[in-house]
Amino acid sequence: LHLGFKWRSEGDGTDGRMARYTCFPLLSTHDILARIEQVYDCAPTRTGPELVMGIVRRAAAANPRTLFLYMEATEEGNSRTAFDVNLYKSGLIMRDIDPYLRGLGQHYGLPESEFLPFIDRIGPYLLGHVSGGLDQAGNDATTLYYETLALDP
Repeated sequence: LHLGFKWRSEGDGTDGRMARYTCFPLLSTHDILARIEQVYDCAPTRTGPELVMGIVRRAAAANPRTLFLYMEATEEGNSRTAFDVNLYKSGLIMRDIDPYLRGLGQHYGLPESEFLPFIDRIGPYLLGHVSGGLDQAGNDATTLYYETLALDP
């Protein structure tokens, strides 16, 4: 799908790397979940991966006939692996995945006093993508994307 060329701004530019973004079109939900499982194979805990896969399962249940667009990213000379699933076609809003959001907040140790009001505020926004993977140190990471304008109630 894409190639990314990355290097540090300081130095002579000899530390450059290429990142590959590979799209896997027309995967079933089962196949997407299997690929996500592979990405998280060496995760230190199963909590983050299970919450992410729960979001994908919830999106699939909301629109069972939809095939979601799945992509993976790898980088030369780097053990970081990542994926992205476009979930717009699920039609879910962020409130629909509230239990998973709360679980991710706990998993990543986010302060409830800040995180809970935030997830309440984004509740009416359309769920976009879920991305995740492992960083170079083997720690799991998750990113959720959502529309910036609320849907009409």
